[in-house]
This record gives sequence, C-alpha cells and structure tokens, in this order.
Amino acid sequence: VYFGVNRGVKAGSYNGQLQDGSPRLSPDEIKYKEEVLTNYEGGVKWTFFEGMARLNGSVYYYDYNDYQAFVFAQSSGTVSNNDGNTIGTEWELIAQPMEGLDVMLSMAWFDAEVKDLELAPTLLVDVEPSFAPPLQQAGLARYEWPAFSGKLAVQGDFHYSDRFYYNIRNFDSQKYDDYVVGNLRVSYTTEDDRWTLAGFVNNVGNAKYGVMGFDLATLCGCNEDYYGKPRWFGVSLSYSYQ
Repeated sequence: VYFGVNRGVKAGSYNGQLQDGSPRLSPDEIKYKEEVLTNYEGGVKWTFFEGMARLNGSVYYYDYNDYQAFVFAQSSGTVSNNDGNTIGTEWELIAQPMEGLDVMLSMAWFDAEVKDLELAPTLLVDVEPSFAPPLQQAGLARYEWPAFSGKLAVQGDFHYSDRFYYNIRNFDSQKYDDYVVGNLRVSYTTEDDRWTLAGFVNNVGNAKYGVMGFDLATLCGCNEDYYGKPRWFGVSLSYSYQ
C-alpha cells in the first residue's frame, strides 16, 4: 500500500491577439498565470493466487490553483486561469488463471470540475475539462497453445469510453456520445519465435465514435468533427530479429 502528496507547476505564458475579426483581448487577458497542482493519492498493489493474479488500484484527489483552461473559439483560442479539482480512482487486474490464458481488465473513473469559466461577460459557469470521459473501461483475453510445431493464439479486446466534450465550454453541440470498440485477432508464431502471421478485425461492431472536434459556429455556423475508423480487417506478417 502507498500514499503520497505531490506538487507540480505548469509555467504561465501569453495569449496572442487573434487575426480573424475576434474582439481584441484586454491587457488583463493577454497574460495567464502558472498552474499549480497538488495531488493526494493512495493505492494498493496486490499479488495473489500464488502469483497468478495482480491487482493495482489507486484513489486520488487533484487540487488545481489557476488551472489553465483552454477555450477554443473562432479559429484559435485563449487560455484563462480558473480553479478546479478532480477526484477519481483507477483499477487494473492482470491474471493468468490457467496455462496459456492471459486476462486483463481495467477501469478508470473521475469527477472533474473547472470553476467559474467565463462564457460571456458576467456569465460564469462550472464546467468539465475537455477530452475527459468520466468513465473508461478496457479488457483483453488471450489464449495461446502449441500447434503445427509453433504456437497459435486467439485474442479479443475492447475499450469503453463515456461521453465527453471536446470544448471546455460544454455546449451540447460539442459533446461526443459514449462508445464501445472491440477487436479480434488470430495469430500463428513459428517454433523459433521469429515469424508471426496474424489476421485481425478491428472495431468489430462498426461503432461510430468521435475523437476530435472544433467548434466553428461563429465562423461558418458549423462544427468540424473527426471520427475513429469504422470496421476494418487485414493480415500482417512480421519477422523478429533475435
């Protein structure tokens, strides 16, 4: 078990004036302060079942002073200083319940808040950080066995992401929904561990999920969105120099 307190600092800097017709920044908005983070964290690392399983877990609290909040607007953005905090937990289980079988599960959850972000003059709201899904889960199972003078293996894995905003202003038009992506893989490795032939299918369920976005509403009345790959499959052949 462990417990620790850490303090980190991110340097301050300056906002540049935008050249796209946006209102010019006031002198008070050009410079932003350093960000100071104090992290309180405790956890456990536990090996059990005669070494066949390992559990790692942690609980933490982040206390931000002058958090550097980046607001994307027009075709660029500005950074402002706002206080904030995050409370969360992360867990990971790695196990080999039988010979040739590996199982991994992980989970991360947190509740984060950035305080008093200015959306408009005199309009201050508490928001979530951008690109910060509150819950994420992942898992993998892989089984390998001797075959054809080498080794065959089958593997399946998945990743779940909760909904998140790609702009700290947290408008509904800037939110991506939650999603699950699963992958499958079959491989054969020769006896000398040099050659591996594999076939795979990624994003088996053909999930449509957002990865990156830009709010261009004040420029063109639109958003620019980038999505992850749809279902795709292929084969690979690799050689290991030993």
